[in-house]
Amino acid sequence: MERLWLPEDECRLTLLACLEQLGPVTDAQLEEFVARLDLINYFDMAINLAALIDQGQITRQPHPAGTLLFLNVGAGRVLDAFRNRIPASRRAAIEAQATEWRTRFRRSLQAPCRIDGLRAYCMLVESGTALVEFVLSLPEGTNPAAFRERWESKAAELWRKLTVALYGDGTVPEAMPEGVLYEPETEERDGRLTLPPVRPGRLELRLCLNDEEKARRSAANWFGCREALEEAFLAALT
Repeated sequence: MERLWLPEDECRLTLLACLEQLGPVTDAQLEEFVARLDLINYFDMAINLAALIDQGQITRQPHPAGTLLFLNVGAGRVLDAFRNRIPASRRAAIEAQATEWRTRFRRSLQAPCRIDGLRAYCMLVESGTALVEFVLSLPEGTNPAAFRERWESKAAELWRKLTVALYGDGTVPEAMPEGVLYEPETEERDGRLTLPPVRPGRLELRLCLNDEEKARRSAANWFGCREALEEAFLAALT
């Protein structure tokens, strides 16, 4: 269906209403919601979203998956004052659909995944911090949409499996094992531990770790469990 042209104020109020219902989302998520509900055409959305950001009614904040759009308090007051300028049918459509889309978007922000060819780049995010990032080589014929859905639903389970394998009992070496990169915590960012793959191009992990002793134990344990972890990840996700 072709979306009709909307007056500028109605278009902007509609975008504010979408963000009010959805909460923080990426540009792509807002665009998908608006398009699926047939609310505003793409060009009007882009122009008016940029204007709302310039006016300070919407702000962008960094997130491991990109940047998120946030509704400012002042914009909420504007929306409260002029909400009736949005047709009742459009307000009802937004409110009726928002809960399902909000749940879906939040899940994808907690477990973002990007697939490039036969390489998957995934994260598990908590409170704006990437607890783990990994790169995994995929078998031929892997369905990208199905892989992303499985990662979103099984991320917490695989995270528990990973932490049990890496953080459990084991000898703590005096130095970081060869091939492992540890970047200590600074004022700007958390500590990061990068663990090498079993073979070039296979499972590679990066963990958020501020405890260097724990990082050394994890690195030592990694060399004994990385093949089993790779098999577990592939079995769960492909």
